[in-house]
Amino acid sequence: MTKFKYRIFNKPLNQENMKKLLLSLAVVALVLTSCDLFGDLDDINFETDFSASYNVSVTNDSAKLDKIINLKDDPDIQKYQDKLKEVTIDSVILSVSDYTGVANNKLNGSVKYSEVTSTSPILFATITNLALENGAKTKIIAAPAVIAAAQAIMKDKKEIKVYLRGKTTGTANFTLNVKYYVTVKAEALK
Repeated sequence: MTKFKYRIFNKPLNQENMKKLLLSLAVVALVLTSCDLFGDLDDINFETDFSASYNVSVTNDSAKLDKIINLKDDPDIQKYQDKLKEVTIDSVILSVSDYTGVANNKLNGSVKYSEVTSTSPILFATITNLALENGAKTKIIAAPAVIAAAQAIMKDKKEIKVYLRGKTTGTANFTLNVKYYVTVKAEALK
């Protein structure tokens, strides 16, 4: 038996060691090609946001408005729309702009959502004493199960209907902005 002059892993490269090396490489190749453990390495994550703005004019102290948020309006979502794996709502912020009305006015109500074709909205969160003044903001807190259901609609349908229901303590005109900050996980384009 002839010994080679080359060394691998500090051992002489002979037929016995060469067989072990080739067997090890074959096992590693088999594991890497047949195992889904590394499937997520091709996934990409990106952050984006979606907004719905409601022009509210309240003379009888109540507002009832609906908007559709289409995720495909975002260029990144459009690019990965058939490869979405997850849509995670990181936060939802309500903000007030263009306010004219009585001083110390407050908004109480709700933000609801549904699939676009549904007529039965689901309560996302309650709005309590939101100050109606330019620049006022509040973060919406929702139950995890409610957030999960909204995320599933966003992922599967690529659009969601958002409902605003509320009452003010006085006459007002303003824009109420609802902004969803989300993280999207998608399969990489090939």
